[in-house]
Amino acid sequence: MKNPPYPEHVIEDLRELMRKGPATLGHKELERIIAMLEVLSDRCGAAYQVVGQLAKHAGMFHDPAVVRALDVLARLLRQGEILPFDPKPATKSSERRGVMSKRIKKIKPRRFAAR
Repeated sequence: MKNPPYPEHVIEDLRELMRKGPATLGHKELERIIAMLEVLSDRCGAAYQVVGQLAKHAGMFHDPAVVRALDVLARLLRQGEILPFDPKPATKSSERRGVMSKRIKKIKPRRFAAR
């Protein structure tokens, strides 16, 4: 399907079909649902990556609100809520620890020549 439908349109069409009585889905309706689910799954995967990178950059990757959001985005059908989303700002000391640990990992030990 070249242009996947917007979820709102699929939902409206399915609700209209249900209002008419017992519904049987045809090939066209199933294609639209599959296309919509593929798009939504891809977007949730991309959102997972973006949230993870932003949280890492902000020094808040292990914040419970961020972890909960990542869990919900990773397992779409698992029950859970992202909102309210209220992460605690990273403190300057925790940011420095993160930066220092990165610097320490990058520094290679120097070898001094014996005299």
